[in-house]
Amino acid sequence: DIMRSELDRARERGYMDTSFHGDHAVLMYDGAWRRGIPFDYAAVYPWLRKNATDPDGPRPYLAEYEKNGWIADIVPPGNPSPPYAGGKAGVATTLEYAWDDHALADMASRLGKTGDAAMFLRRAANYRHVFDPSIGFMRGKTADGKW
Repeated sequence: DIMRSELDRARERGYMDTSFHGDHAVLMYDGAWRRGIPFDYAAVYPWLRKNATDPDGPRPYLAEYEKNGWIADIVPPGNPSPPYAGGKAGVATTLEYAWDDHALADMASRLGKTGDAAMFLRRAANYRHVFDPSIGFMRGKTADGKW
């Protein structure tokens, strides 16, 4: 019922609902499909894809994510001590988009959309851009790629 309702809402509003920093409706649908729950996944896929690719859609900073592979944090002038997200939550948003993109790659692959599957799988690897091997943990970057 929730999956049908979400699809109906997307048809009415133009986009799937989102949550947190990411776009997690895709996780619900991909998880249900993996569990064998019957649903018309081909009908919902275009809406999930639209959320993940439309620059005017519900994923803030999508162009930055696509261009750089991460969403930058902002260091306020006069206070160089990170971390500061400046409202962007750069690391969290990058990680959530990458997770969502991995689920979209899985769905695209199951639907035979090999081009989409490759694109989303490539974007799913963006989590690597916010992993700092010098500390062994995820860490924010500035727009110019500095930790």
